[in-house]
Amino acid sequence: HGLWTKCTNCSEIVYNKSLEDNLKVCPKCGFHFYLRARKRIEITLDKDSFIEYDSKINSYNPLNFPGYEEKLSKSEKATGLDEAALIGEGKIGGRSIAVGVTDFGFMGGSMGSVVGEKITLTIE
Repeated sequence: HGLWTKCTNCSEIVYNKSLEDNLKVCPKCGFHFYLRARKRIEITLDKDSFIEYDSKINSYNPLNFPGYEEKLSKSEKATGLDEAALIGEGKIGGRSIAVGVTDFGFMGGSMGSVVGEKITLTIE
């Protein structure tokens, strides 16, 4: 990572500190850059209010897809998540909310049985 990022939308060269200060939105065109799930939670919820639920529900390979375990391991290392969905509770403006965020960096945000279960648990 350098000091500058080129906007995918308008090609503006943006200082990374400015991009971070602007919550990963291009100051010229308003393009929203990719955010990891934990970062999205950090900038959306009240400080230190997020409590993660069901972090130990993990994927397995019931259909024996070739290379699945390697892809899973690579996604875990890249994102720091065990699955594409991060769920829990937190607060926005002091109000309690349930929150579920998916991370595209984890196998493209694929919705397998674990993500489905986590979404259901969030709703319940």
